[in-house]
Amino acid sequence: MKMGEANIQSYVWGEGDRTIVLIHGWNGRGAQLGEIAIFLAEQGFRVVSFDLPGHGRSDGKRCDIPAVYAAINALEQQYGPFYAAVSHSFGGLCLMYALNKGLKINHAITISSPFDLTSLLDSYAETLHLSVKVIAVQRKLIEQCFGEDVWQQFSMVAKAAERTVPGLVIHDYNDRHVEINSAEQIAKYWPNSEVMLTKNLGHHRILREPAVMQTILGFVVKE
Repeated sequence: MKMGEANIQSYVWGEGDRTIVLIHGWNGRGAQLGEIAIFLAEQGFRVVSFDLPGHGRSDGKRCDIPAVYAAINALEQQYGPFYAAVSHSFGGLCLMYALNKGLKINHAITISSPFDLTSLLDSYAETLHLSVKVIAVQRKLIEQCFGEDVWQQFSMVAKAAERTVPGLVIHDYNDRHVEINSAEQIAKYWPNSEVMLTKNLGHHRILREPAVMQTILGFVVKE
């Protein structure tokens, strides 16, 4: 798939008349949500996924939320309209940004997502053992790129009261990358949302859990 001059690698499962888009997380790729895609395709949906810019087989040396939003738009022009969206981790921030920008879907699912950019940075800082000084520099660079209001622009809870699409927030108590508090914050500020909490599935195994897939299916077939 083309996005301007760049190539964005896309994947398609199934031939249903309702299309669900999948949005993977940082350092992932579209096939990472492959088991969810296959399951939903078997239930009669067409499922579309893609490698984020700068990830997998997609072009690009950098990736940010507006770039992912542009890719979602390009994907929708080719495969849309989208009936629902399933996102994982960083992909959740991208999905909420797209919704705030006007993406129209009937159901939105976030899995293991941080509730804002600050919590995401804190998570990476802890994982990589970055110093307070390094994080301060990183925050300054982000503000220079996207403006000082970037923390509101890329927040899962910002403008949440305006969001009317039904939401399903899925998270694991034992997620070592994104704390359970993120799910609580997202659900607290997202009207018409519900929560599924799991145990001992962590940040990635949750994407292969049959009970999670069944819950997603039950959610997207609701009228």
